[in-house]
Amino acid sequence: MPLRALYAIAMPGTRLGSWVRSLLETVNAGLPFEATARLLNHPLCGRFSSTGLPPEVWATARATHPDSIAAWGTLGVDLSILSWPATDRRDNWVQRLQNVLDTFQVRHRAARWAREAVAYYKLQESLVDLSQPEAEILTLERWGAEISQLLAMLTVPAAPGRGGVELHSPVSMMGTKYDHVFVLGMGEGMFPQPVSISFPGLINFKPSPPDSSPPRLPIPGPVEMAEREARAFWSLLQAAAGNLTLSYPLVVRRQEIIPSPFLVQLGCVGVAPETMPVASVEEARRVYLTSMGGNKGVEDSVIKSAYQAWRVEVRRESGALPDEYDGVVGLPLSVAQQKFSPSQLTNLGQCPFKWFAGRVLRLAELTEAETELSMSLRGRLYHRTLDIACKLVVGLNAEIKNELLTHLDAAFLKAEQVENLPPLPAWGARRQEHLATLRQTIQTPDFLPEGAAVLMTERRFEGEWYGLRVAGVIDRVDRTAEGLAIIDYKTSSQPPKGAKDGDDKPKFDIQLPLYMQLAETALFPGEKVAVAYYYSLTKGTILKKVELEEDALAQFANNVKVRLQTGQFPVQPDVEREACRYCPYDLVCRAGSRLNRK
Repeated sequence: MPLRALYAIAMPGTRLGSWVRSLLETVNAGLPFEATARLLNHPLCGRFSSTGLPPEVWATARATHPDSIAAWGTLGVDLSILSWPATDRRDNWVQRLQNVLDTFQVRHRAARWAREAVAYYKLQESLVDLSQPEAEILTLERWGAEISQLLAMLTVPAAPGRGGVELHSPVSMMGTKYDHVFVLGMGEGMFPQPVSISFPGLINFKPSPPDSSPPRLPIPGPVEMAEREARAFWSLLQAAAGNLTLSYPLVVRRQEIIPSPFLVQLGCVGVAPETMPVASVEEARRVYLTSMGGNKGVEDSVIKSAYQAWRVEVRRESGALPDEYDGVVGLPLSVAQQKFSPSQLTNLGQCPFKWFAGRVLRLAELTEAETELSMSLRGRLYHRTLDIACKLVVGLNAEIKNELLTHLDAAFLKAEQVENLPPLPAWGARRQEHLATLRQTIQTPDFLPEGAAVLMTERRFEGEWYGLRVAGVIDRVDRTAEGLAIIDYKTSSQPPKGAKDGDDKPKFDIQLPLYMQLAETALFPGEKVAVAYYYSLTKGTILKKVELEEDALAQFANNVKVRLQTGQFPVQPDVEREACRYCPYDLVCRAGSRLNRK
């Protein structure tokens, strides 16, 4: 039903007003990434496409975070029109803004909404006056302030146009006549509104001196305010020249609503309609989905796909066994063509759907440029630093730690370049803190035990593991008197979670046992791996040593092959839901209480 709201809203409340303010903030700030991205993806920005930046450009922008006109230019986005000087003539400022509006096709985009079209032309009229006096010199900051003031003073109709049902407040109906009047919200606490007396302005009120007459403030009391509401209601009744319909909702936010006292005084008794009319296309779709089934008798391009999606969700939320929408696709995958890393096997062992979503469906979050030292970036930085430093001491049998400490600063600087470390605030001081952490770690006895020597670092490998093709990277291998030692660096203070064990808890380690077995067969045939452990670079201690459980590992690998051959990858996280904690596929699987019904 078309409505006509006979009131005005301020220009900043329109799409055009918000876009112009966003433009000024972006230019004043020097085109930072986030502000510029919001500007270019605004509904009124038709510079590049109907939906903002093209997907391929947007993906690259998120990965690189361009923050200047030149940086955006490398992505093929020409923003030279936003290169505004620090000062300029008033008429030139107006022309610059006009050029931006034309270049970004704002008028064409605003024409889709009547209110935005009115706002655009009202802004154009006001810019003519704002251009005077033409020769006045303004700074960019002053020009932005004047535009902001102009937007705050301008108003546009909330719903411009003709026809439709007019919306009024009771007070605005005084002295008018309408053939049909519909009064909504005749519930207690809704109309009349509860009496509330609050006068913030009295906080700064200063009493008059004792010898002066007392001030007279026309402040209505509760009785006067209630009488005012009553007068407005009785005037509203007089405005109905023909039909008068009074209504109120039965429930609001799960709270039952009783009739207004005004209805009681009139002696009106509410009668609920036998059938509620369908008020919108969306509501009609919900009715047809649940009562008629599919698009029977309905001509709607959406209902068919909506019905299918609704049926899928109803089944997903039921106690039925998982189907193809929960990862049980039933399509076999070739075991020989799959190559697993230890982390992929762990993911598959924690929740089969997690591996399926990432490796088969190839779902992935957009790459986002790192602007802070995240946990993952810090981990890569530490790993790379130790890799560079440890490569310089391979083959040494004495004074190894001293040599590592000697090369640590240079290795850290090189690691920053290799990992493309972004500019970080106060990084000079923060770098010294991280170097101090690594120095302390290197000096601990467990980092490199007495008599051990670094054999190799960041060693890549490929091989076969219980009939599965695997590949990975071992952080460090040491040679000790007892045999080889395999070390995997961690920056956390807890050992990593593993695959599900017999109790469905993520405690079955796959990574280090796989390293141990591949080291003895593929990397160092004939040599024995004496120990393998996770080592915390931040705590300077061994987090966990692992032992081989060959029968359990063989059974795990066999389960993996069965899942591949049968296409069974259901949403089945561990009982502690550790697999869900940092999972990027939560919007796809929607694991929650529904899994308890499976």
